[in-house]
Amino acid sequence: MPRYSAIRLSAFEPDRAGDRFVQEFQSLTFPDHWRKDLLDFYRIGRTNPDNLHQVPIKRLNEVLRAVAPQLVCVARSATVADDEPWLYARERFPRGLLLQLVRAWIRDLHTPRQREEYPELLDAAIALDEALGVDELEWQPTDVDLLGRDITLGDTADPHRRLYQLLPDVIAQQVVRLEPYTFEGVQLSFRIASTARGAELVSWPPRPHHDEDGEWLFSFVISVTVQTIPFRDDFRLHVRTGVRRWRTGGAVPMPYRTGVSVVLAHEDSWLRGAPPTDRLSVSRMIKDYRTQTNRWLQGGPEGMLSRLSLARSFPDPEVLRQAPDTWIDETAGLRAAVVHSTHMGEHGVGAGLMARDRAPLNDWIVDALVPFLRRVPDLRPTVHSTVPLNLPKTANSAWPQERKDAFKAEQVAKRSTALRCRLSELLAGEPLILEARWQHPRTRDALVAQLADVLGLEGSGGDGIIRAWQSAELSVQLHLTEAGEIVSPLEFASPKPRRATLSEAIKCRRNAVRSECAGDGRSGVLATVVEIGHAKSFLPLTDPKFAVRLGFADAGRLTKFVQVPSGKYKNAGAKSVTIRAAQAWRDVFRQMGTSVVPVHSLSGFPEDLEYVALWMVKRRADGPTGKRQTVPIAIKVDQNGFATGFDRRSGRWIPHRQLLLDLARSAEIPGQFDQEEPDTTWVPDLATQQADAENFVKAMLYSLRDRRVLLLTHAQNSRPLWTWLQNGRLEKDLLGFSSGPGQDIGLYGDRLCHVRVRDKQQDETSQWYAIDQQDGHHGIATGVWLDADHQAGDRVFLSSAEKADTAKNAAVDASKLATRINKVGAVVIDTGRNASNPGLLEITVAALPTDGPGETEQWAALVHQLRRAPDRRSTLALPLPLHLARKTQMYLLPHDDEASSEAPGGN
Repeated sequence: MPRYSAIRLSAFEPDRAGDRFVQEFQSLTFPDHWRKDLLDFYRIGRTNPDNLHQVPIKRLNEVLRAVAPQLVCVARSATVADDEPWLYARERFPRGLLLQLVRAWIRDLHTPRQREEYPELLDAAIALDEALGVDELEWQPTDVDLLGRDITLGDTADPHRRLYQLLPDVIAQQVVRLEPYTFEGVQLSFRIASTARGAELVSWPPRPHHDEDGEWLFSFVISVTVQTIPFRDDFRLHVRTGVRRWRTGGAVPMPYRTGVSVVLAHEDSWLRGAPPTDRLSVSRMIKDYRTQTNRWLQGGPEGMLSRLSLARSFPDPEVLRQAPDTWIDETAGLRAAVVHSTHMGEHGVGAGLMARDRAPLNDWIVDALVPFLRRVPDLRPTVHSTVPLNLPKTANSAWPQERKDAFKAEQVAKRSTALRCRLSELLAGEPLILEARWQHPRTRDALVAQLADVLGLEGSGGDGIIRAWQSAELSVQLHLTEAGEIVSPLEFASPKPRRATLSEAIKCRRNAVRSECAGDGRSGVLATVVEIGHAKSFLPLTDPKFAVRLGFADAGRLTKFVQVPSGKYKNAGAKSVTIRAAQAWRDVFRQMGTSVVPVHSLSGFPEDLEYVALWMVKRRADGPTGKRQTVPIAIKVDQNGFATGFDRRSGRWIPHRQLLLDLARSAEIPGQFDQEEPDTTWVPDLATQQADAENFVKAMLYSLRDRRVLLLTHAQNSRPLWTWLQNGRLEKDLLGFSSGPGQDIGLYGDRLCHVRVRDKQQDETSQWYAIDQQDGHHGIATGVWLDADHQAGDRVFLSSAEKADTAKNAAVDASKLATRINKVGAVVIDTGRNASNPGLLEITVAALPTDGPGETEQWAALVHQLRRAPDRRSTLALPLPLHLARKTQMYLLPHDDEASSEAPGGN
């Protein structure tokens, strides 16, 4: 078995020992009066127009990526005070075509409904058209230092803003000039594809893979982004490699509201008079549920594409949807490929690239980076223990089978007894009363059997609709009831479900569930497991899960959902039903506030150390309930595994179960939402939400001022509202709020430690693979890793997990492109297998306690151990307290709570 003593990142950093990396571009800025006139026009018909200080240009940038991919957009909005360039290009793009694009965008800034309600918009648009002169659009030659950066107060690199788009684009251009990538006799050529972040390269044309089900098409994809690391004075370039799978074999299923991505390869230009480009265009095809037709995202009678003078039309959306295969082969100089996504079903090509594929691809890319960038040196492991003391023990492989079985039974019995004791303490000696609302008899029987198994109880508890068990520690009751109408699709007054009446549909089902509970005569029921159909089995807007959860919460009952066994969704097997039933009860007990906390194996930490996790629950206004809302959550876990939540109204910590019920009862139900959600990331009351979140954090910290606490925060989740968590604001051993300076963490408690974690979202942590120094194999390793130049007191570490439990037996030398010899001597290729690439978790020890352990590496090892929950088969994606905090959002967000929270495989 390989032994890994180092990991290698798919990351690069500036080599500042050599020459400066300066290149000339043509840049274009919005003229001064354009920005003011555009903002005045955008404010018409808006709520609180004086609060608007920028015009979102996301949709304009989307059209540019589709019809003019050679232009690099570096701005996300047009502000009155911003005179920075908006577009960059190698060659000047015709100004008349740009003006045509801007004028089409102006017509798109308001919805059709707004244009009906505010007829003055037509005259205002005409006047704005006349005020925009083509002569005012002037390209300027601009020298760009592609490694330029400033340094923040926290000693963190702050790359010049335009580099986030320009540097990746330049690197992508240098990659396509390399000789084609060759591996094990396979040759791939790459083309640049338009993207909103960084740069992306796609191997083109797509490569076929054949199996017993037919032909499947795929490409390799390379993504390049600029990233910063807390407290490091230089930035990094993250290179992610993966697989892009293309839709083949039948019509494209169109998802509700989100649409599908389409890559277009056109050998000429889309706009008449525009210079040709070999870049791939990217657009989105969506289903318009009002007209029941498919269209391009910016197409249709009201879209921007219809206002442009195109040299050739985009493919007809309905024709492309019906027969995507035919467009992948070149037709009259055009290829179109629909990107496969999981909602479309299975694909013959597995997701992700194996380490054997990624390593040589990364080596090939290096030639495009030197001499200005160099690979980040390999990372070394920590010297501290990374394994908790209470991880389940395994039997000695040399023991006879009988002894192994006895040992395993003993370990299971100990865990069950411990769980019964914790529940008894949690309930203060009261009985544990539960309920199961079932649809399929196999699920009912599995829930009964697995409740007894998880708790270590004897027998089936009887044979009636009420099952009962008694142990020395705990009395248990389980009520069995058919789920009935409460799990049927939501009912609407109109023939078709409409967002305008979603509120009433949710309210009716919620009331029905509450009434049924009030009349069932079962007092003291703490939690209900509900068997429900797969989310995909419901029409849009009709999934009853959220309404059912709210109704049970009104009755004082927690909820956990399990899916009906279904061959269609591949969960009908006896093993699947059993595993999901056992997991359901374990999740119920976690919701009640008891978990198995990893007992760390480190020295120097006090026994009364408590773990507190902060999580911001964000509900999108275009989600299933149509309500925008952000709710800060704080969960505290003690060394015994008991969880409590912070109640901001009382300023006290309340039982975890009570917190979940309160969250559900206070969930806001949507009103009338028949208007389109504006296509903008701008939040109208962002300042108010930020102030509210920071006040929550202050109150929560005040309640902990006399306790020993490890505060865990998640960068991507919480930094939009608590901006101190941004890389550019963090300073060592300080905490800050609003725009003011940071303050010594001791002001909030001299025994408070703050650790911020960050995951692979938006490629903010790099891809990686482990290196076996003896035989050169690449694989996956678990542990805490330090930079090669790490010194005592450095604050940033990386935590890695082992392969997912479903990939334990994956071959080290597996590849999407190359064959291998398997264990029985057969030649095989792994194109059809998913790759297991767990993402790295960055651990930043942001602030050390003034009274407590002061070694940052030990704190990092502790946080890593918190990912290794003893009752989980695989390492958690987040430390256990953050995992629990994130799970609370199921009581505010109507998502599927059967999704795995263990470390994902990645791409």
